[in-house]
Amino acid sequence: MAVRKDPYRNFNFLVEIDGIGRASFSECSGLVEGGDLPPRDESDDLHREGNMRPATAADEIAPLHELQANPTDLTEHHRKEKNTAAHKMPSQTRHTSIVLKRGLTNSRELYNWYNDVIKGKVRRAHGSIAVYDIDGLTVKLRWKFSNAYPIKWVGPALSGKGGDVVIETLELVHEGIEPA
Repeated sequence: MAVRKDPYRNFNFLVEIDGIGRASFSECSGLVEGGDLPPRDESDDLHREGNMRPATAADEIAPLHELQANPTDLTEHHRKEKNTAAHKMPSQTRHTSIVLKRGLTNSRELYNWYNDVIKGKVRRAHGSIAVYDIDGLTVKLRWKFSNAYPIKWVGPALSGKGGDVVIETLELVHEGIEPA
């Protein structure tokens, strides 16, 4: 009988940041890395494959033994048309900001860290995001991020209606995230 493997639950996670310690957040997003294809000008042939195209019935192609006898004929023949197939080459990887949301408490550590940054005192920190098993004790997945610092703090949206929890948001830039 096969053992059933359920996916991990998204509510059971913890964020650790050097100098701040462990913090419980209600949301964590931005675990994204990716790159773009570099912009390409139509006249740019650096990423193109040769100067060849598939032969068609309308082409007059010399027999192979004749072209092998005179390689300049081969080169001249292939200069007539350009191949339109472009290679896709990866560019530099971008790291999306990590966005953390939590219920506002009387702890000022995260805000003070952000406030220091806007005053020019940038303290970079390493950290991790750990996903726990349903028991809340066993770490099942962990991602490490490096050289992070806050670039945005969003205070709570207050309303006299309802009884929602007051939420603060912190956005961190970093230099990379990887599974630990």
